[in-house]
Amino acid sequence: MQIDYHNLCAYFNVDHGSGKMRAISVMGNEVIRSIFTEWMKPLHKLGFSHLLTKGSIVPGGSTAHRAYKEVGLPGFYFIQDRMDMNWNVHSNMDLYDRLVPENMMTNVVILATFVYHAAMRDEKLPRIAPLPW
Repeated sequence: MQIDYHNLCAYFNVDHGSGKMRAISVMGNEVIRSIFTEWMKPLHKLGFSHLLTKGSIVPGGSTAHRAYKEVGLPGFYFIQDRMDMNWNVHSNMDLYDRLVPENMMTNVVILATFVYHAAMRDEKLPRIAPLPW
């Protein structure tokens, strides 16, 4: 692991528009499952109640969090409701007026909760071995 990696606590990827967050993946890091389960408890009433084992549920999908996993750093992916995206994310159709304010407010609470808990831990989140090259 590179020496400059030691400062990273976690990377949380939110990358699919303004759909409401419903889940997060442990990205194969089963040690973190019990940690995330506790962090999620107060968020259940917001509809955020699922903890997945793998990453993207999009067939063939790949997002930025995977680069972190490949080098053994904790990178996690939030699963969101699909909102009239028709795969127009990161295109000229990805416009501000398509945001759903209520979902964005909920998502900010969920993301802030995870960032806060990760930052306030006495130790860094558990890491997994990087993929072999």
